[in-house]
Amino acid sequence: MYAIVDVETTGGSAKTDRIAEIAIYRYDGERIVDSFVSLINPEVKMPPFVSKLTGITNAMLQDAPRFAEVAERIAQITHDAVFVAHNVDFDYAYVRAEFKRLGHVFERRRLCTVNLSRHILPGFQSYSLGNLCRDLQIPLHDRHRAGGDALATTYLFELLLKSDKELVIQQNLDKSNLYKLLPPGLPSQTVEHLPEETGVFYFHDQSGKVMFVGKSADMKRRILHYLQPAAGSKGKHQKMVLKTHHISYQETGSELIAQLLEMYEISKLKPAYNRETAARKHRFGIYRFSNAGGYWCLQVKKLTKAMPLIGFAKEEYAHKSLQKKAEEFALCFRLCGLEPNEQPAGECTNYLLKKCKGACLGTEKTTAYNERVKKAVSEWELPADNFFILGEGRTNTEKSVVQIESARFVGFGFYEPEFVQNEADIKNCIKPVALANQTEAMKLVKAYLKNNRLDKILRYQNS
Repeated sequence: MYAIVDVETTGGSAKTDRIAEIAIYRYDGERIVDSFVSLINPEVKMPPFVSKLTGITNAMLQDAPRFAEVAERIAQITHDAVFVAHNVDFDYAYVRAEFKRLGHVFERRRLCTVNLSRHILPGFQSYSLGNLCRDLQIPLHDRHRAGGDALATTYLFELLLKSDKELVIQQNLDKSNLYKLLPPGLPSQTVEHLPEETGVFYFHDQSGKVMFVGKSADMKRRILHYLQPAAGSKGKHQKMVLKTHHISYQETGSELIAQLLEMYEISKLKPAYNRETAARKHRFGIYRFSNAGGYWCLQVKKLTKAMPLIGFAKEEYAHKSLQKKAEEFALCFRLCGLEPNEQPAGECTNYLLKKCKGACLGTEKTTAYNERVKKAVSEWELPADNFFILGEGRTNTEKSVVQIESARFVGFGFYEPEFVQNEADIKNCIKPVALANQTEAMKLVKAYLKNNRLDKILRYQNS
């Protein structure tokens, strides 16, 4: 039995946005046996650009049922069915998030009609739902509305079932089966009870020793991927799988905490089957300083006790990154340390190419030049030296917090907002984590902040 699903949402993040419309067609492989289509009051305003795309307005949603009012119906119509959608991770993430807000776990096996179409019906230029329906002459009405898109996906899935000569669908279902491919020493109930949540997981051997540490925004799915024979080479990976007798985990809620905790656990436990991290260890960094003329200079050098703007495993990687910035922002090659020391004084190479504006000669104003340097390194800089990153916790009400002090990672923790009144209360929630590789840790933090602007930053003064 299959449940073909489509959702329309208020935005692009299942963590922060909500379902505004849902359609589900229960399909037995031959015909639709049940259906549910409904607008959902998301309890937030529908952004104008989403309304323009879908035609769903705030007025239409005002009197629609809230998700809590239809959750039981959604659970019932999808019960004991494979969750099918076009780009299934998107729709599944939103449905799962809505159930999680209600304190319930929603878990179904999944099939993606995008991936299935690529394997069963190769050769199309685009596998978007609209383009596939056009090329395959599948009727598609009410585009970007849940009912129309879900019905078209049902027709597409029907065609895939009929065209599947190599049993691709069955193979995908076998891969998503929780128990068929487990190693002999791993009890099925261990896998059955794994959460589809963000966190860090540990593979243990028969003695209980940790052999492997990993992280994921969906631990169950990632672990099942590792346990499949085709997930890696037949050598070291297969040995690890066969030796696995237990899997433990820590939920983190926050993907940043999962990344930092994984790094810490690998450095502390040194698991036999984690890849060698020496290649990732930062040995060089890009530093900024002011010269006698007041110009900001950038320089690649071996790491010191001072925190660099950004770290690199190899010197050549640092030079390439700095050169790219110098060319993009018309920076002086000499002030970036990108010319040999024996190069005579005077104009730099970029000046001769009319790409440097004269900082090497002292003819460009320091304020103008330094402003370009500031823009060039902005993605490498922290919002402050001392701050907290407040994000999602492990439950609906809980919040996570990562502490940065003196531009270094201090630790993380979790708290219930109703019990936290001030900065001191947040600090009391922090569990210190002694990470040796601070340069790599801060690179993770900067990358995370760049891609997760919805997390709250709380600056504070270091007393």
